[in-house]
Amino acid sequence: MDVNCTLIECLDAKDNKRVLFNFLILDAPSPSSLPAYLKALQRRQVRHLVRVCGPTYDATLVEKNGIEVHSWPFDDGAPPPRGVLESWFRLLDTEKAHLDSGDIKQPATIAIHCVAGLGRAPILVAVALVEYGGLAPLDTITLIRERRRGAINQTQMHWLVKYKRRGGNGGGCAIM
Repeated sequence: MDVNCTLIECLDAKDNKRVLFNFLILDAPSPSSLPAYLKALQRRQVRHLVRVCGPTYDATLVEKNGIEVHSWPFDDGAPPPRGVLESWFRLLDTEKAHLDSGDIKQPATIAIHCVAGLGRAPILVAVALVEYGGLAPLDTITLIRERRRGAINQTQMHWLVKYKRRGGNGGGCAIM
């Protein structure tokens, strides 16, 4: 079984050869497709799986395979609420700090999924590209849509265009 996924690298602006994060956008696995998903996640050395929809599988099976599951569901078609954003940035800040300190040698690969991998998951990646990559919102949307057709609806796009960055994280991101 093929897993429908899109890999996006986030590069450091100060050193555009340094990857800060690898994001893997997915649709939601079902109990029957979970073994194939686990193989795909392990092949890509995923350390975190962020679920932004309701549960469709047993997260303990994922965690038994060494992947930490974060469940931050929010409404389909909506932008992420403040609590989800705070949790998302906390995860990214922690992973970036581990990379900066040398605690880890390779950037984290973080898989993110919603039901179809077209709305909630891509909007989290998009806001990360704006925050950590310093990309303009519309450029970020264009990059994601080039790889994942139909990603990010009009409501989410308007939210991202109005989004104000937290501060100078710097960086540059590229779709791989």
